[in-house]
Amino acid sequence: MGSVDAVISTAGAAAFAPLKELTDAQFELGWNNKFLGQVNLLRVGQRFINKGGVVLFTSGMLASDPIPGSASVSAVNGALNSFVIAASIELGDKLRINVISPIFVKETMEKMGMDSSSGMSAANTAIAYQVALEGQMTGAVIDVRDYASFDEKNVNMEYSR
Repeated sequence: MGSVDAVISTAGAAAFAPLKELTDAQFELGWNNKFLGQVNLLRVGQRFINKGGVVLFTSGMLASDPIPGSASVSAVNGALNSFVIAASIELGDKLRINVISPIFVKETMEKMGMDSSSGMSAANTAIAYQVALEGQMTGAVIDVRDYASFDEKNVNMEYSR
């Protein structure tokens, strides 16, 4: 019954605040918006994705490299990563599911007046999505930093870490 080959989600809001100041509403924002928003995209949308199609979620580097004030966001990102690993087992060969873990995009940092030396270009960030979309992996948490030195013409579609 499918009608698309892929669904990619880069959406989701979550609150940044020191742990001692985080309210229930701020925690719920991340869980209800970023986590459940993407989970429900799969739960509802899977019937519209062709067999063998792919779903890509977006978490973020704060799952593995938290910073002060990121407890809520880090928890949501980590939960998304774990969900994708577990869901891939149940989806089997019907659908592939992966999650991209990006860092701050250089061009965005520059537009915000930030030092962009720790960011990654939008082009290299897109390569990680391309690899997850066109490759054969499923249940992978793909760290965009692994693609910092790739160029679009020489992308290996197999993911190994």
